[in-house]
Amino acid sequence: FPPEFGQLTNLRTLLLGNNRFAGSIPKEIATMANLRNLDLSENDFVGNIPTEISQCTSLQALKLDNNPFLEGSIPPLSGLKNLEMLSLQKCGLEGELPPSLYDLTALKEVRLQKNKLSGVLSPAISQLTNLEHLQLDENSFQGTLPDAFDKLKQLVTFGVVANAFEGPIPESLMNVPNLQYIFMDNNKLSGSIPLSLEKLTGLKKLYLQNNELSSTIPDVFHNFKQLEAFDVKSNKLVGIIPNSLGSCTALVKLQVNNNQLVNPIPLSLVELTNLEIFHLFSNSFTGNFPEEICQLREGKLENLAADCNREDFSCTCCTLCM
Repeated sequence: FPPEFGQLTNLRTLLLGNNRFAGSIPKEIATMANLRNLDLSENDFVGNIPTEISQCTSLQALKLDNNPFLEGSIPPLSGLKNLEMLSLQKCGLEGELPPSLYDLTALKEVRLQKNKLSGVLSPAISQLTNLEHLQLDENSFQGTLPDAFDKLKQLVTFGVVANAFEGPIPESLMNVPNLQYIFMDNNKLSGSIPLSLEKLTGLKKLYLQNNELSSTIPDVFHNFKQLEAFDVKSNKLVGIIPNSLGSCTALVKLQVNNNQLVNPIPLSLVELTNLEIFHLFSNSFTGNFPEEICQLREGKLENLAADCNREDFSCTCCTLCM
């Protein structure tokens, strides 16, 4: 990446993704005052992201994805007041999020998956009121999630998969009307699934598996007509599968295995004609798996796994007996 690019002071878009550029990202990029879209993804840049990038004050989109040889932390970004997209996936970055990130109120997308980022998510996240996609998956964030999402009314995707977050699911997240995708699996979250989840009727995917959630699964799914995936496996959930899940007729994937659930298995699930995967093994169900629900095997249900190798439970239609 030649530093002479810095002489192109009127350039608005620079797309150099999917090449094999190496070396460091030149500091001269700071002179490109009119640059709005910078894409250097899928290259082999090394070293730190230059702090001078904050001087590109017209920048609206910054993409450095898949530069695995970058290192260091995310630099201060206080000058990027017009930034709408920040995408730094798979860049080998570490350290905490810069406080200046929370001041970039034009941000719509923050995608920082698969780095080595750490620290906590600040309550100042509430300032990013235009945010639509927040994805922090596969990092080393920790602490409790801030109960500060009420103002993020445009948020569609919330992803914090495979970190070390602990404590409760934030109640304020249930007040985000446009949420469609919640990915919170593989953390250390505890407590209950909020009853106020019933507000999020536009949800399409809810992934809460591999946490330490307890209590019951709330019976709040009567109006979740768009829900395609519901995964709460490998928690400490008790009680029954809620009857209202039978109203989620778009469901393709239903996984409640590895909990402490008990009878009855609701017959309402026979309405899930789009279901392809249903896992309920490693719970405390007894007796016979309902023959009525077995009818789904004549449709799209190809993966039905239960504890039918146990003496106190049988299933005549399961594809996998645990």
